Amino acid sequence: MKWTPHPFIARPSREQALALLKQGDEGEERLRTIHDERERLIALEKYDPLRNGHELESWGRARTALESEADIVLLLGGNRSGKSEFCGSYVVQTLLEGPPWLPQWEREVAMDRGIVVACFHSSEKSSQLQQQPYVYRYLPPEIRELNKITRHYRMKYSNGKGFSDDMFILPRTRGECLFFNYKQDVSVLEGYEFDLVWTDELVPVSFLEALEFRTASRGGKIISSYTPVRGYSPTTQMLMAGSSPTETRPVDPQLFKEGSPVLKRRLARNCPRGHVPMAMRGLGTGKSDKVTNKAVVFFHSDENVFSPYSNIVSRCFGKSVPEVLIRAYGYTERAESGAFPNFKEEVHVITRERFESIRKEVGGSMYVSADPGGAKNWVVKWYWVTPNGWKIVFREWPDFDTYGPWATPPKDEKKDWLGGPAMFTESGGGIVKVKRRILEAEGWVWNDESGVWVSSKETEMPEVRMIDPRMGGTPAPGGEDETSIIMLMDDEQVDPRGRVIGPSMVWERAYSGGAQGGRTAIQVTLEMLNTEMAYDEHEPVTAMNCPNWYVVEDCQQSIMAYKEFTGMGTDKDALKDVVDPDRYFINSGPEHIAEGDMVITGRVPC
Repeated sequence: MKWTPHPFIARPSREQALALLKQGDEGEERLRTIHDERERLIALEKYDPLRNGHELESWGRARTALESEADIVLLLGGNRSGKSEFCGSYVVQTLLEGPPWLPQWEREVAMDRGIVVACFHSSEKSSQLQQQPYVYRYLPPEIRELNKITRHYRMKYSNGKGFSDDMFILPRTRGECLFFNYKQDVSVLEGYEFDLVWTDELVPVSFLEALEFRTASRGGKIISSYTPVRGYSPTTQMLMAGSSPTETRPVDPQLFKEGSPVLKRRLARNCPRGHVPMAMRGLGTGKSDKVTNKAVVFFHSDENVFSPYSNIVSRCFGKSVPEVLIRAYGYTERAESGAFPNFKEEVHVITRERFESIRKEVGGSMYVSADPGGAKNWVVKWYWVTPNGWKIVFREWPDFDTYGPWATPPKDEKKDWLGGPAMFTESGGGIVKVKRRILEAEGWVWNDESGVWVSSKETEMPEVRMIDPRMGGTPAPGGEDETSIIMLMDDEQVDPRGRVIGPSMVWERAYSGGAQGGRTAIQVTLEMLNTEMAYDEHEPVTAMNCPNWYVVEDCQQSIMAYKEFTGMGTDKDALKDVVDPDRYFINSGPEHIAEGDMVITGRVPC
């Protein structure tokens, strides 16, 4: 008897088979029955994989990501890791049963409305040869065998040519599956609404941004899958930016030379040494009118037990570390180093509760630093300096949760990050509006009845406010006088009833640093910030070995900048706006000012 190899459906061991054969005809018949039933199950799996297939461990991670709050799930897979098999099955499951991430009653409503799924690939031919076969394979046999077009459904498929007109419509449910490609103009998507989108291979940023809108009205999801053989592309950056590992694993030593120091190095950002991520989560930087939740799931080649992993090992052995991580684990990161190599999210990001505890028990002094805008919003950041020298970014405006991202990843090969929703949402309104935002953040309350700003014991009083000396000190263009932003902030603004709606707020011209030893002022300042973030990575983090720079977890604009800013762009790089207040702050030589060290004078309330 020939036993078909299968990783999940067990067969009797050699000893068990011999024991049955020793029982004579009865034992031989029993062995043949076991064999035939096993072969039947294997054949059934091939014939109807949706109902009878076996799922890989990586499929479970992908389902968890899709059925959580993530709107876009990036599947990065090593070679032969099974990501296309998963996507094909998930597309068909959604068409037949409704979106799995919805509650049952919402699923039924969606089914009554009609499910629409879109699949994208590099070209029409590659769609027909490399994507459509996976979807066809997971359709139930009774649907595949229809193979015709009627008034009530479309199900015409041929090998090499895919589905007729690059689409099919299911019988009974009328669920539609449409196949597009990236050679088409992105305008082809206008008017469509999708419950699920599967983009295979490297989807252009323009398509991904358009698809966010195409899925928003239905609460749909986007799955984007590919092996990142081209490295850290703009699309990868858009989907991975700001994400952090939620699950990691050690790399396989077989992939590297014996005794290689690679296993003791940090191979992936924010992962333990010698580890690669299995899943990541983060908030997105998309263009839609809502904050996008993202997830990244890695399909590792050794998890696909249906494909010979030994082939991957032999092909990876001796290759460069980045290539091994791409081919075996689907992991890639940007080639250029970031401006803050010392920043580690697991060390430098603290909880809001931890910060409040430090503020209450340790004490400290508060500073405010701002990068003012013209047509765009200001970037304002609040810092806490403790007596032992810790510096904590504990508030920022505009905040991510309210306004979305300040910056979005660059397109094409440009290094400058682009302006996001937070840069322009509610921008304008003049000095009074800016003062109001700052005062409210610091605990002042406007009493419209009495016409004054009211403080309480919770109201914060900064030691120093500092501002970009160039923008803050520049007179307004076209003005009749020499009034600058700093002067306007120092002045009081009154409404027609004579009430002081914009109290005097004193801001100092910040020192933005100077060039040294062939390094620009910005480079010098970034080194100062990195020094504050530094600690001995080879030793445990303790009171004697810890950084001096921290950021509170809900300051997502700052965290994004520390993780993604390279310092290699131009002055138009949107992430630079988020870092600039830090530069002004650190150049001021901030220290804790104990009671009695300094007497602050000025007009109430600032």
